[in-house]
Amino acid sequence: MNSIEWLEICTNKTTMQLSKTYRMKKLVTFALALLCAVAINAYAGEGKKSQLTDEQKAQEKTLLDKYDKNKDGKIDKEEKAAFSPEDKEAWDKLHPHKKKN
Repeated sequence: MNSIEWLEICTNKTTMQLSKTYRMKKLVTFALALLCAVAINAYAGEGKKSQLTDEQKAQEKTLLDKYDKNKDGKIDKEEKAAFSPEDKEAWDKLHPHKKKN
């Protein structure tokens, strides 16, 4: 084997190793970009809650005191079914982002 053949073999191996390294770096970069996109999307969804004024908080507390039978601090379907029409309308104005029952 002469020096030219040896050089070609070494160059070919090096090229294949670089190709594998390049593909791995590309895959890791893509995975990190995907992870960042998912994290940003999840974080962006957290800040969409509307802030209630003091008057709205008082109204919400009144409705919770009146209808929250199990005292868990949440209104479930059975408790919401017991709402009067006026109270149901008031609750829906306070929480427009929640699914109406």
